[in-house]
Amino acid sequence: MFGFGNFGGDGGADDGGAKVKGWEDYHKEVLRGLPDGERERMADAYECLRYSQGHFDDVEAMRAGRGGKFVNTSERFDGITPSGSNVEYEKADFSLGAPVMKRVCGELTKHLYKRPPTRELADKGVSAVLNDLYRRQSMAGKFQQADHYCTVGGFAGFSFAGLEDPKNPIKVHLWGADQLCVWPDPEDHDQVKAVATVERRDGRTLATLWTEDTISEYRTKRTEHPGTSSARRFELVSKRDNPYRLPSTADQPDQGRGIIPFSFCHFTEPTTEFTTDSPGDNLKELNRYVNWGLDDLADGVRYLTKPIGIAEGVAEDWSAPAVIRPGMFLNMSAGQVDAGGNGPAPKLGYLTADNSFVAVIWSHLNNYLDLCLEMHNVPPSTVRMILEARSGVSILSEREPLLAWTEARRRPWAHYELCAAVKFLEVLAAHVRNHGHDSRKIDAAALDPGLSLLWPRLYVDLPGPERDRADGVRIQWGYASLIDIVQEREDCTREQALSKLKRVKADNDELTGLGIEPVPAALQPNGGGGGGGFGGGPPQLNGPGVGDQGDQLDQVAAQGVGRGSGINGEPVDANGQADAVGGEG
Repeated sequence: MFGFGNFGGDGGADDGGAKVKGWEDYHKEVLRGLPDGERERMADAYECLRYSQGHFDDVEAMRAGRGGKFVNTSERFDGITPSGSNVEYEKADFSLGAPVMKRVCGELTKHLYKRPPTRELADKGVSAVLNDLYRRQSMAGKFQQADHYCTVGGFAGFSFAGLEDPKNPIKVHLWGADQLCVWPDPEDHDQVKAVATVERRDGRTLATLWTEDTISEYRTKRTEHPGTSSARRFELVSKRDNPYRLPSTADQPDQGRGIIPFSFCHFTEPTTEFTTDSPGDNLKELNRYVNWGLDDLADGVRYLTKPIGIAEGVAEDWSAPAVIRPGMFLNMSAGQVDAGGNGPAPKLGYLTADNSFVAVIWSHLNNYLDLCLEMHNVPPSTVRMILEARSGVSILSEREPLLAWTEARRRPWAHYELCAAVKFLEVLAAHVRNHGHDSRKIDAAALDPGLSLLWPRLYVDLPGPERDRADGVRIQWGYASLIDIVQEREDCTREQALSKLKRVKADNDELTGLGIEPVPAALQPNGGGGGGGFGGGPPQLNGPGVGDQGDQLDQVAAQGVGRGSGINGEPVDANGQADAVGGEG
């Protein structure tokens, strides 16, 4: 694309003006060790991934100055031996570093799938199957990790394969950008014509090439990691037909078009090229610079802050003993004394270097770190773990840019969710057909899924009483039910929240039978506790509108409480009800 040859800059392994390739073309490129552009991109993505995991593999190169990296200033101390001393200044065999990229990537990706969306298809039966299989394949966690991979390397991919387990017939595997070589469609760079996955297994690098018609497996003789930028020579191990195909049509009565069982997600929506940029490279360089600064600072603290002993007014032939023990006496002969015994008295002292550079470097690193965090919409306080009493308004104001940025990403990720669901259903239908079963309902759902995503509300958990009041208002105005509040506070499913409420009711009934009031006196009306109700009133856990807790929970257990409904049609006391659920007050 754009005249960059056969690998198209950042567009993938194909060029937009290149001829249509077949399996032989892809096969030759894999045998040669993958296209140069893709191999370099995969190596860079792997280095970013390692930094995002807190592993700094290039530290030794950075310290030694190889490959155009930073030269650690501790090298200036090599071979320096102070006169009259056997102490040598040497570089430490370790280096200092901080997992900055790991922390920033965690902050950038923790909100989008912190509470995963609810997925519904037009066909309720197929929708139930999809959600059940998604649960079995831990897709909530995989989508969150995919977001992390996209932030680090630009894109990620899901592969789908059939299993022989009837309860779990589809296996979903997540691949990072460092493990994927993609050949985009020359006519549409958003689509792919071939995909190769690269992984290490049993000390060898393995590659699997997928096209619409074939699956080819390769391996190398060298024990090298797939992220390396050096050329590898693969050898073909096996080649077989692609078992996943779309249903036959009038144009293809024998069998339908082959399925490349991959769906992809990106850090930004691809428009002109398949691969997209991400903050991975910038964050990696930030982390490298911070590591260099910390290591350089540590060398200065280690050597330059140690005092050097000096002797004044002593004879020229006097020298300090090599070993000095506590309590020993030193005989120092004066060096400039006249016949009358007049002259400067000999004395010992210490000379210490100016250590103001420590504060300068530390301040510079912190200011640069804060600037980069703000450029990526990450509040510096979330990384610095500032613990102080703050109002909910200040917390919301500080984190609003990050939440707004996360909310804006929901639209492209809804598209990635749709692509994943369609590919999942296509592979599932093909797998069902391959086993001689009817797949028409799944085929119809894959053709027109009608996927509806209900994303949960994005918000920051407010501190104590402010969250109580906010939850109370939601209940009182019918925006949420007790079940919703328990789900959010306990981070559990609807069934788990309902079970908890049933258990609370049973416990309260048992306490009442023993003559013990379930609600502490501090939370009773006019009991002086609970921090005040909504609008300044006291908590009313047992007052009008709430009534007997057993009756409430009986109704919740029997009917459930949906969004937009109260309990018994009555308004619920805000602060008291939130305290009862959260155990606060």
